[in-house]
Amino acid sequence: MRYTIWLCAALMLLVPLAAGSSWISFRNGTDNQGYADLEMPLDPMIAYKLEDSAMITATVVFDGDEGWYCTAAGRLVKFHVSNGTEVFNVSVGEGWIEASPYLTDDHLYIGSNDNWMYKVWRDNGTVVWAYETDGQIKSSAAVTDGMVYFGSYDNDVYCLYASNGTLVWNFTTCGYVHTSPAVSDGRVYFGSCDGNLYCLSAKGGKVIYNRTTEYVPSSPCVVDDLVVYGSFDSQVNAIDRIDGSVYWEFPVNSGVFSSPCTDGKRFFVGDDRGTFWAIDYDGNELWNISTNVSLKGSPSCNDTMVCFGNGAGDLYMVWSSNGTVAWKLELDGALEGSPALAPGRVIIGTDQNYVYGIGPMIDTEDPTLDVIAPVPDEVIEGTYIFRAEATDNVGVVDVTLSIDGGYERVFIKEEGTDDWTYPLFTDELDDGEHEVTVTAYDEEGNSVSETFTVEVDNDDGTTEGPFSVMLRAILIVGLALILLVCLAVAPRFLLKMRRPPRE
Repeated sequence: MRYTIWLCAALMLLVPLAAGSSWISFRNGTDNQGYADLEMPLDPMIAYKLEDSAMITATVVFDGDEGWYCTAAGRLVKFHVSNGTEVFNVSVGEGWIEASPYLTDDHLYIGSNDNWMYKVWRDNGTVVWAYETDGQIKSSAAVTDGMVYFGSYDNDVYCLYASNGTLVWNFTTCGYVHTSPAVSDGRVYFGSCDGNLYCLSAKGGKVIYNRTTEYVPSSPCVVDDLVVYGSFDSQVNAIDRIDGSVYWEFPVNSGVFSSPCTDGKRFFVGDDRGTFWAIDYDGNELWNISTNVSLKGSPSCNDTMVCFGNGAGDLYMVWSSNGTVAWKLELDGALEGSPALAPGRVIIGTDQNYVYGIGPMIDTEDPTLDVIAPVPDEVIEGTYIFRAEATDNVGVVDVTLSIDGGYERVFIKEEGTDDWTYPLFTDELDDGEHEVTVTAYDEEGNSVSETFTVEVDNDDGTTEGPFSVMLRAILIVGLALILLVCLAVAPRFLLKMRRPPRE
């Protein structure tokens, strides 16, 4: 029964990952809202810490238990979100990958500092096509309606056919395009280092409007009728999505690299002096937190909490309603990407070559089991000691023995080792062949079994099980008591026999 409960608990943890929960891009979608409808981890437990050979400044993406991240060495790494196990590690191009991948059903779209945009197969990292620009690509792609949109340090924004990578249109600004475009309702929104926030038609790349401010490294967030973004004039700006008119301007302490996220009720963003802000839909301050370290990374949120990191490696989880810090975790390295939100987990890379999985360990791996004794087809008799070695990445909780589909018994663990033993009294079994199954269980209910046959041979009469041993012990004790009584009574009886009869 307990194994069934453990298995059900494990499946409950795994179902959200397997059921299509995902974080598909830098801001988790083409509207750049940085939002996911799932539970955040309330316990800042480090489930795993993956070490790479290069910095990870781009946002991790995932779909179910499949995750991918890119490195400063130009490599794409696939891993398991549940436990951090690496699946593959391949080169994509020849430059630092600062742009976050965009994940679709079968592919990833990855911009590189080698000036190329790549489409690769998500299952193996093989390049499908590549498109060259005249500048580094730090802008994360947006993929929708068969098109790929991204910016380049050659001052252009590009639209390519997703199927074959051919150019549909490009639009030239007067500065680097660092931001990741938001695409919504047939329009493309992006900021440029020329100090403008642009709105273009998605099909033809024609200007609908532009809003002039200062350098715009903050990627715009589109929600309802608003486009919200930060700029280097120390403001967070909200403009009307349709005509670009100013809705509100919110002053902060310094320039804004961070890209805002929204839960549909509030906007969250950090500034370069380390203050993290919560702003309502009308542009009013709700609360702020001072971290005293630059906030170049962008926040991510659900309906009740918001998660963000700073340049010192501090990862914060904060209650959205009042700004109370639920927890703060010190990681190794600056946090420049968005936290990717999985069910009960936060995944984020650092510039010290690590990817962290924060939240409870979700164990999807089966234990390993090696039955040492008996070996298959061995003849056993008497009190036979079954021996097995069982290991697991989290922990083995039980090893069981089953004979002929019944006779369930639990092994005993030898302290400080991976060895498990069970003494079998063979006289409890009939002579002949028996099917034996040894099973190891881990804490999440994952299991592994070995099944084989043994032969029991008790015909020589030397075998004694626990009941026969008990009966023999009782018989011996009984005979000893009788002997003691006899020894005590015998002298009196003999004396009486020798005494002459009375006259």
